[in-house]
Amino acid sequence: MPRNPNKLDWSGGLPACFASFSVIEDPRTGGNKLHHFGEVLFMAVSAMLCGMNCFSDIEDFCDLQADWLGKWIKMPNGVPRAQTFSNIFAIIEPALFNRCLAEHIGALHPNLKRQIIAIDGKKLRGSHGLDTEACHVVSAWAAESGLTLAQEHVADKSNEITAIPLLIEVLALAGHIVTLDAMGTHTHIAEAIIDKQADYILALKGNQGNLHKEAQDQFHFAHRIGFRLEEGYG
Repeated sequence: MPRNPNKLDWSGGLPACFASFSVIEDPRTGGNKLHHFGEVLFMAVSAMLCGMNCFSDIEDFCDLQADWLGKWIKMPNGVPRAQTFSNIFAIIEPALFNRCLAEHIGALHPNLKRQIIAIDGKKLRGSHGLDTEACHVVSAWAAESGLTLAQEHVADKSNEITAIPLLIEVLALAGHIVTLDAMGTHTHIAEAIIDKQADYILALKGNQGNLHKEAQDQFHFAHRIGFRLEEGYG
């Protein structure tokens, strides 16, 4: 018996409100499909925007929110398994997906007020295979709005330092404050944030040599100046 006897087209299913993602074509081949590609994208993005950051969490979110999801999509075979989400996102072009996500967020919140945009990297639990390591992504999180604004996958044999500028490039950061841990404390990253007309707060560790010492010296200097002014020494 053929896998798809009714010749169903599983490549569609994207709701009109997710038009930003319409440029992503279904990359799946073969006939063993149970879920509309557009619906899988809708479920995954909805979960990501609510803070889910691994495929098992996305599956759990969709199970819990099945009634709400049913208002927008049909889900003829229910919620995909975490491995299905992982398999599909492993063959989607990450850069294209990130641009679509940023465009979608921009349409939802065209005038996000000034807030903290936290950029951080993590490995996605449940994204590894028998012969592959877990996917490593860098995400931008709008703290006050509670939204994941965009994500950038870290290439194999690379690290967050190369992925962060690519993420910054697709974000509308003007007027916001970007925070990064010590991994992102580099001149070219600070310059990229400034070019986006944003401010930044970067972490420093003791192993970052002269920069850490210079920062300490500046705080000590400011403290001494403040003390002299309070004592009236001008």
